[in-house]
Amino acid sequence: MTGYTTTPFFDGSLTIVQPESSYRFSVDSLLLARFVLSGGSALEPFVDLGAGCGVISALLAAGGLKSGIAVELQQELHAAAMQTLSANHVCAGLKSVCVDLKELAGVVAPGSHPTVVCNPPYFELGTGRVSPDETTATARHELACTMEDVLSAARYVLPPGGRCFLVYPVARLQLLMELMPRHKLHPVRLQFVHPTSGREASHFLVEGAKSEGPDLKVAPPLVTHSDAGGYGDWFEELKRLCGC
Repeated sequence: MTGYTTTPFFDGSLTIVQPESSYRFSVDSLLLARFVLSGGSALEPFVDLGAGCGVISALLAAGGLKSGIAVELQQELHAAAMQTLSANHVCAGLKSVCVDLKELAGVVAPGSHPTVVCNPPYFELGTGRVSPDETTATARHELACTMEDVLSAARYVLPPGGRCFLVYPVARLQLLMELMPRHKLHPVRLQFVHPTSGREASHFLVEGAKSEGPDLKVAPPLVTHSDAGGYGDWFEELKRLCGC
């Protein structure tokens, strides 16, 4: 595809297609996929809200969640997601749809998917530097959807007892903890993400259960990069969970 790059992942076990000069996935997507697969509570079919190039969907499929829908609003990223899913045989049961997550009715039946994952836009309008690239700006800033929109979509998609998995900046932890119960999503697992050992947490991963669930448990902190450089042990765990 002109304007797209094809990247072998996990030593070629997976292929990820991304826009060449626009928004590209970050380590946060990998962390979220590991968090989902390591918890043991995710079920198929799943919905990946704001799926981008489809990297999380592809990783979940490799990890055993063979049925799901990648929902992406932006045509450029939707095209990449379709190519990513078609390039990996483990994704044969997945599809990508180009639709606004605020308009899922008619695309996804209510209460039909027990797992929702989302790496949402992190920044409110009026905060941070907005990228001049429209695709990147929409992926990073709340131009097209807010966290309220994400949680509303998750509530619509999930049946009672279904699970929602999110990654978000620590600076917005209080906001998310306040918003989730309003949408009948109750936090049941939380993990803080640190760039290196000894540094403060920058992000967190959270699992929420719709309607009811066990008491909140806080997992040990996750350190993305080892002191010697490179990713920490979590990356090898992700490879193992994906059978790579």
